[in-house]
Parts: sequence; structure tokens; C-alpha cells
Amino acid sequence: MRRNIFLFAFFGILALQAPQAWANGWQQVPQPAGSYYPYWHENAAAVYFKNAYWIIGTNTIHSYILRSVDGCKTWQKAVETAPFGMRFGHRLLVFNNKLWLFGGAGSRTFTDFQLKNDVWSTSDGIGWTRVVEHASWSPRRDHAVIGFDGKIWLFGGSQASGQNVSLDTNSTNDIWYSSNGKDWTKAVAAAKWSARSGHQVAYYNNRLFLIGGSNKNDVWRSGNGKDWELWAVNCPWMGRRGHASPIIDGKMWIIGGGQYTFDPSSQGSSIGYSYTTTGDAWSSTDGENWTKETAGNWSARYNFPWCMSGSTFWAFPGPGNKTDFNTEIWKTSTGTAWTKAMWNFKNPLANYNTALVHNGKFWMFTSAIDKAAYPQATWSSPDASNWTLRDQAATVSTGTWYHNRPFSFGGLMWETRDSIWLYTSSDAKQWTKVETRLPAAGFIAKHGNQLWLFEQALSPDHEVYTKVWISSDSAKTWTPKLGYAERLILSDIEASFNGRMYSLDAKVRSSINGTDWRVDVKAAPWGSTTPIAAAVTGNRLWVVSAAAEVWSTADGVNWVKNASTAPWAPVSSKFFHILGYNGSLWYLSTMNILGTYSMESNAGGTAWRYDTKNGVWGKACLSYE
Repeated sequence: MRRNIFLFAFFGILALQAPQAWANGWQQVPQPAGSYYPYWHENAAAVYFKNAYWIIGTNTIHSYILRSVDGCKTWQKAVETAPFGMRFGHRLLVFNNKLWLFGGAGSRTFTDFQLKNDVWSTSDGIGWTRVVEHASWSPRRDHAVIGFDGKIWLFGGSQASGQNVSLDTNSTNDIWYSSNGKDWTKAVAAAKWSARSGHQVAYYNNRLFLIGGSNKNDVWRSGNGKDWELWAVNCPWMGRRGHASPIIDGKMWIIGGGQYTFDPSSQGSSIGYSYTTTGDAWSSTDGENWTKETAGNWSARYNFPWCMSGSTFWAFPGPGNKTDFNTEIWKTSTGTAWTKAMWNFKNPLANYNTALVHNGKFWMFTSAIDKAAYPQATWSSPDASNWTLRDQAATVSTGTWYHNRPFSFGGLMWETRDSIWLYTSSDAKQWTKVETRLPAAGFIAKHGNQLWLFEQALSPDHEVYTKVWISSDSAKTWTPKLGYAERLILSDIEASFNGRMYSLDAKVRSSINGTDWRVDVKAAPWGSTTPIAAAVTGNRLWVVSAAAEVWSTADGVNWVKNASTAPWAPVSSKFFHILGYNGSLWYLSTMNILGTYSMESNAGGTAWRYDTKNGVWGKACLSYE
């Protein structure tokens, strides 16, 4: 079936998204969007270093080094490509005024990753130096590292590599130390505590405490890092791995984590294991007697990045199970009074969205295809780069992207719901339902001072045509136009130009009244493929072709190719928006893949601005990677 683009009054069109918790006394802090914030942080590592927060890890396709200098409100990519490559299950440590990275796995593919035993260091977090490619200790992941007695100490870890290999049966219980990160000494070949991975080592009251790991619920204590005694067995908290063990408010804590189950029978069909995650929090003043603190409604997580900043503990996003990744950041200085330091934030430009330009700002709303994965929210931006979260769950959208198309008209924002109702709002927070139901489920646009409704209908001779309705009183009443427009396949692009409506595919057609259409160009210059976007700005009608070419016209008849192929890859129009605003074209991409919610599906999230005078594209917002 041929697809046409139907264009109407267009002051721009644009769209966006938003929130669970830990111990008692939680407080939510609304969060403006940062340039970057990948929400997949399984087995990443976090640290506070040089007055900034750092997260280092990988998703399924990218490595990243992220930095926040404003209390985790916004994040920037500190290094374009990490010199140590993709890495997970590694460990970070601040030691001798440097940041150090130890081992981990060198890929994010469960069936093909290479364990590392290298050591890297940096004095600023940006310029990294490989201290040693192959340290004396064996390659490993999920080990424990701590600075103690003027040395770096490394404890245990998993030597499992590949799919369907138990992390537990391939773990070790050796102990190593180094004063310079390059030369290592084996302190103990096999410690008294059993081989394990995913454990934590904390320094408390002049002693080292090894806590949990490999589904254990025991605690071991040492005064020198070599000699260990069993300090607590069968602790009241669930045996676990991938937890946090910070020192908060003069107490030792164990927070979150999960119980790992290996399933060798799943070979070839899954990653071979599962987790039972927990969101509990326990504290102790001696490492032997533990008190369960009041839990809140935070989302349970394991293998999550965490760090201490002075006396404040920070917990960053991590997985809740194999497929569920939470997206909040929480902090506490007491262990009982927690603050959500960051809204449940996924890049505003990396979701299924609808959008518009209204009163000099870009506005984006989520379309709520999956309310659990993408809760509804409203965002705004003056420049498509710096986004502010306006309200959570304010949008009235209940359907998918093609049902809800906001537009600016008569000083208000408008949006459809269930294809038959209109809602209006002046602030995108409070929405008012228009009392009159739409006469048909169709495509709404604006042309002149009227609203137009286009409906696919059957003519008296049973031919499919486009029926046209008009409202001159802000959708209170609708009047059908006599006759039918020629057959037009309605799209999600609209604009009005020089007093005419336009339909674009392999031809260029225009109309004044919506029913009588003339052919302006028999063979469109962009070829037979239907353009994927169009907008009006700077007294010209602009078209972006399926090949990412930019065309414009001043009269609808004579078209000029204004730029070579755009710097972004062309994708289906359902995943991005082209807006005309303030003399420029704006390209805002959303998701590139339909139906999945992994990091790959959020590989969009880019904003570009096209300078219509000079024919140059510039990135307005950093990508969500």
C-alpha cells in the first residue's frame, strides 16, 4: 500500500518520559535530565574521585566512563572510548590519590567473554595508563579490593568464563597485595573462608570484615589481611552476592544483593543462572549481631554500582533480575533516612514519545506503550539539549505512539486519547477533556484557524477515500465537508504552508479545502520513496527523505536539495520527530528498535539542529548510550 505524507499547520511538533526505594524515611527529589544516563549498570563499578562521581562499565555494545560533578543530577561521557575496552565485574579503588581499575571481564557477551588480570590507573579519570597487562593473580571477576595498611589488597573472585559455568564452583579464595599496583605478592594461597565471588570487604574498627558472597551469609574478620577468623555464621540476612557493604553513621551495613542459582540444564537457551534479588538493609556495630532496618518500597537490585562520598552512601541503578533494570539513584548519610537523588530517568529522547513546540519550548510526553518500563512523564526544553522534568504521569496518553499526537493551537497544548477524545492543557500538568467526542477516529491537524479531522471512509460506491471534517470553535462542533478527498494514506506528519495543505509521496499534491487536490510535482525529486518527515520553518517547506536528504521549497513546486546526507542514520518515522522552530529544523530521535527494552533499544536519544541558512547539521543533545 502506498504511504503518503499529509501536511498541515505546524508550529513545530515534538515529545517524552520518567519512577521505587530502600529503608524508611524516603524523600523524592525531582531531577532535570542530564546528557547521558545509561540505566543498564549490571556489574559496573562506581567511585567518588576528584570531587566527581564516576561510573565505569559496559552495556551490550558499548563501554562507558561517566562522570557527574553536580551531585548526580547530570552525567557526561568523560572518555569517548575507554582504553581498557568493554569491562564488567571489575573493581575500582581510590589509592594514593589515583583511581585504579582491577581485572573483570572484557566483554558483555555471556557466551564469549575474556577474563582479565590487568591493572589500570589514572590521576584525573580521563587519561588512563595500563600499569600491568598480566598481574601475578589469575584473571577474574567479582572479586573484592580494598586499600589497607598502605597497600592494595585483592580477595577471591570468580574465574568462570563463558556460558553455563557456575560462578561459585569456579571461584577462588586467594589473597594478594601490592604497594604500587604492578608488583603483587601472594599473601595466602587458600584463605580459611571458602572460595567465593560477589563478596565485599569492609574496614571497620581497625579490622577487615569479609561479608557474604556466593550465596553465603557468614562474616570473617582479620587484623592484618592474611589471618582470618570466622566471626559470624548463619547471619539473619539471606545469603547473597552482589550486595553493598558500606560504613554508614558509625555502623557496618549490608544492603541489597541477590541469591544466585546456577542451572546447567539451560545450556543453549539462556545464560545459565537466575537471581532472587532483595531490597533489605541490615546494620551491625560489631559484625556479629545484625539488625534489620525498616525497608521502604525501593526496587530490589544486585550487582549494582555503589560508592561512599564522605559520610554519604550512594546506590546507583542495577538489575532486579535478568530483564528488569531499575533506574533510580538513592543516597543516605544515616542508613535509615534515604533520599532519591535522581528521578527514575531514562533519556527523554530514548523512549516512545510524542512531541510539540509550544510557547517557545520543546515539550515531550511518553506514550506509555509499557507503563512499567516507561512510566508517563512530561519534559520541556528551551534548546532540545537541556531537559527539565515537569511532571510525572501528567500525560493523558493511554495508547501507542500513533494514537496520541500533540499539537499547539489557540494558546493551548492538545492531545488525543483513544483516538476519539481531545484534551487540552496550558502547562502539560492539568489536562481538560473536551466535552464533544470526535465524530470519527482519524487524523487531526490544524490549518488556518480551524481544526481538521481526516477519516478513512467508504464512498457510496464503496471506494476507500478520505473524509474531511472541520471545526471552527476549538473542537466544540464538527462539520463534515461535502465530497471526499482522493485516496490518501494518513501519516503522523503534518504541516500547512502558504495557505495550502500538502500531501507528499512520489508526488507533491496540495489543497486549500481538504477535498480538492492538485498535483504540484508529478515526480518528486527525492524519488519514489515516501519522505519520512516534513516541517515548516524560515518561510520554506522542508522535507527529510528516507535517505536522510534535506529538501526545501518556497512555493511547493520548485524544490532544492539543501544538504547532503544528514549525519544521522535514517530510521522509521515512528522513532523520531522533525520540528520546524525559530528558523531551524530540529531532529529528535527516540528508539531505533520496536518491542524490546534493552540498552540496544535505547540507542537513539539524539537531537540535531539544522542551520537552514548555511545548510549545516549540529548535534544539539548528546546521545543516550
